[in-house]
Amino acid sequence: MIEHGVPEAERLGSMPSGGDPSPQTPSRSRFAFRNVAALLLAGITLVLGYGVVQSWSVRLERIVVRYQSLPPAARGLTVLQISDLHSRSSLWRNREVAEMLSGLSADLMVVTGDFRQAGGSPDVAVQGASIVVDAVRERMPVYAVSGNHDLQPMMQQLSQKGIVVLDNTVQNIRPGVWLAGWNPYLRRHPSLEAVLRSVPNDDFVILLAHSPDVVLESASARAGLILCGHTHGGQMRLPGLRPWLTLTRLGTKYFHGLYPWGAGFLHINPGIGTTMIPLRMYAPPEITHLTLMDAGPETGRMTAMSDE
Repeated sequence: MIEHGVPEAERLGSMPSGGDPSPQTPSRSRFAFRNVAALLLAGITLVLGYGVVQSWSVRLERIVVRYQSLPPAARGLTVLQISDLHSRSSLWRNREVAEMLSGLSADLMVVTGDFRQAGGSPDVAVQGASIVVDAVRERMPVYAVSGNHDLQPMMQQLSQKGIVVLDNTVQNIRPGVWLAGWNPYLRRHPSLEAVLRSVPNDDFVILLAHSPDVVLESASARAGLILCGHTHGGQMRLPGLRPWLTLTRLGTKYFHGLYPWGAGFLHINPGIGTTMIPLRMYAPPEITHLTLMDAGPETGRMTAMSDE
């Protein structure tokens, strides 16, 4: 007898000796599941691996910041920013940064804190900072603020290496243009309002702070440009998504890049080094080159160009 085009003898021949049918569907399903699982695992490994490789080398990011009304003295000012060196004993990353900086020019360079690895050696931090600063010191001044992992004796040593440490102080760099630094990690520190008290109200202020939480201080509204680090750009994150953690009170919305803030801008540099896990994923280390320009009231507030 023929059933659905299959001879009865052929159907019977496929039965085990006990005579009961043994469907093939479960084994085929397991095989298909294993294939899908293997492909999924390979895909995840590829995505994560690419994220690590893509974040291995330091990149250069060029940003042109255009203001609707920028004081003439600040127009054309160029700033190099690095952050979160977190120097390790090998110092290979510091040498990579120094090599890149040797080919760059700007009016000044700023380092927004965390020279030292968490729990690391202050001597290694000073040595690592010296390697980086030596690449630019003869061509531009270098300013810095302390991060939450930096120690005051160490910062004093850095000031002897040619870095102007602006912890809770200000400095006039051009007529009508000021650099200000805030360090809230000291046991006793002045308010940001007190730090800025000597700056004329109409002058342009570039504010350096390690954490972007500085914007929660009302006096930060006086700054036309706020330069920070601390977040590591999330350090380990998935493409197109916010990071899981930034260790700031601002949360994960503000973790890397340039943001309009008040009458000015906030820029968060993703840093150079790492903490805890010595890896980055979709959060490459970065040197930022910022140029301040006046765009006039009829144009947008900012433009950004990337040069990787």
